[in-house]
Amino acid sequence: MRTFFTAQYFIMILVFTATMNVKTEAGGNSPNIINSSTSFIYLKQWQITKDTSPTKPLPNYPDSQWKRVDLLSDESQYSEANWILKTTIFVEDSLSEKDVFGLFPFAFITAYEIYWDGEIIAQNGVRGLNKEEEKAGLFTFNVVLPHRIITPVITP
Repeated sequence: MRTFFTAQYFIMILVFTATMNVKTEAGGNSPNIINSSTSFIYLKQWQITKDTSPTKPLPNYPDSQWKRVDLLSDESQYSEANWILKTTIFVEDSLSEKDVFGLFPFAFITAYEIYWDGEIIAQNGVRGLNKEEEKAGLFTFNVVLPHRIITPVITP
């Protein structure tokens, strides 16, 4: 799994030869927004593309290559292969040093990496090019987001 964030913070998750059973709200047009009063959000507006170079650094695929995906109903189409998932998270305001934000990938039965703004911030399991090479990570996994990467941007 690869997660990547740019100026608007993209989260990309590369899923390898696995089933995706993820608790998210896949539909809707409302953006993923966090601020100092956020307690939790389910990430929405996921997009997916096939990772054509899984052994190379995280690629910057053009917008035309991404497809909207409903992770709950479309999972069988993406159960095997190397995939990159992304969504956008908007940070509305500065957060206190006391605020703690984390990502809790729910029920990804696979190995993955998480990137924020191009920087790897977590890894769970060992990614592989096939089922034999992959070693799935922990079923319950979380990562605390470092404060230095959570900076406000203008929301849509």
